Amino acid sequence: MKLESITEILTTIRQYNTAIIIHTFSKDGIYLIRARCIPSTSTIELTFLIEQRVELFDSIAEAVKIVELQVNSPHNA
Repeated sequence: MKLESITEILTTIRQYNTAIIIHTFSKDGIYLIRARCIPSTSTIELTFLIEQRVELFDSIAEAVKIVELQVNSPHNA
């Protein structure tokens, strides 16, 4: 998945932080990461579905890097 696409998705989720928008990133049919914005904040929550681990990001750029590494890594899926 292109970096620009990931950035656009996370930016949109953050922009509409008063609504509940969840995006799930997958690779080869395997769900890897669920992304949402903590309501009424600018914090992006990434849930790593395989590990059942949650990380919070105030920086879109940092969240994008993490998603891109997971989705485009040859070692996942």
